[in-house]
Amino acid sequence: MEFLEGDVKKVDSTIAKFKKNANYERLYMPFWVINTDIKVNKEKILGGKVMRFLKQEKKMAGNQNLYVCAADISADTVKEWNVEYTLRPPAIEADTDFHGVPRIPAWMENPDARKHAEFMFLRHETEISGTLQEIDYEFTINSHKLVYMPFYKNGNKYIPAI
Repeated sequence: MEFLEGDVKKVDSTIAKFKKNANYERLYMPFWVINTDIKVNKEKILGGKVMRFLKQEKKMAGNQNLYVCAADISADTVKEWNVEYTLRPPAIEADTDFHGVPRIPAWMENPDARKHAEFMFLRHETEISGTLQEIDYEFTINSHKLVYMPFYKNGNKYIPAI
């Protein structure tokens, strides 16, 4: 359940099955999956277009699911997961239950996740090759859901299990 726009609403959620085996502590990490339509109307980039092509740097454009970790974990740690899952979405096989595996609480509320998703798009555009001078874009959010992704924990390190 979430409190959104003055009402209590049910949150669509999915539990992803573990796909890798390891002898570490199992847990589930919550991610908001924000379905968007991103349309770049105009952008001005100085240099780097050839390098973008050579490095096969993928843009976030069109209909896109943006993954935003909802757990209270350092931004440096989740940044890599968010971009990786967004640019290369994992093949998720849904499970029906957590099977007693603990889950990290979803700390981030959906409105904040939407802002993080748009910020991730803009940061990605500025970090890929070239110098972004100007961008005019439309960022439309279609839907959202919570996906519990399987992880292993080894000490203070989290290891994706999908």
